Amino acid sequence: MYTHLFFDLDHTLWDFDRNSAETLQELFVSFSLGEKLDCTVEEFTIVYSEVIKEMWALYDQKLIDKDTLRHTRFDRVFARFGFQDKQLSLQINEEYLSICPRKPHLIKHAQELLEYLAPKYPMSLLTNGFKESQQLKIHHSGLKPFFTSVVTSECSGFSKPDERMFHYALEKAKAKPEHCLMIGDNPFSDIEGARRVRIDQVFFNPSGAEKTTATFEIGCLSELKKML
Repeated sequence: MYTHLFFDLDHTLWDFDRNSAETLQELFVSFSLGEKLDCTVEEFTIVYSEVIKEMWALYDQKLIDKDTLRHTRFDRVFARFGFQDKQLSLQINEEYLSICPRKPHLIKHAQELLEYLAPKYPMSLLTNGFKESQQLKIHHSGLKPFFTSVVTSECSGFSKPDERMFHYALEKAKAKPEHCLMIGDNPFSDIEGARRVRIDQVFFNPSGAEKTTATFEIGCLSELKKML
């Protein structure tokens, strides 16, 4: 039924939460942030997660650009703790960008799933992440050999769920939408975006918290082996 698979990267294959948390813990210690912000590493990590989720939502809606997201995120985190130091926030941002994309952790069962799928299907990554950081993630986590192409919002000029990004990916893959399947964790950018161009969708929903009308829904990546 399907001849080509599209995968989201962050939170679907690459374990963003674990990789980011490890990086934040290292930065928390090396920059003595506990003393500066008067908080625990757990509190710092939670606030960062809240801030970056809000900022990515703004970026996806084209309300902020790449530079704003990157250069003000730690300013916003600091502000939540009543602290301000622009130079320090920029320094931490550079360290974060250097360390985090090189973290290798994948979502549970991602490796074995891709090993199973690779001989059967050509696969592409379709991600709103920035080109340079996504390429580092793909390389250091060992994902590169599994994918025939990587489509980022920067290289296509559009961000999921914009139909034009999916059309760009389809053209690059030389595939028809009715023969493709999109696997992702975001009900808006991945699932709704794919639906708009008549690509079937698999909603990866490990928490069970979100609800969609996706073609399929799974709570664990291993479930895909029974479908494909």
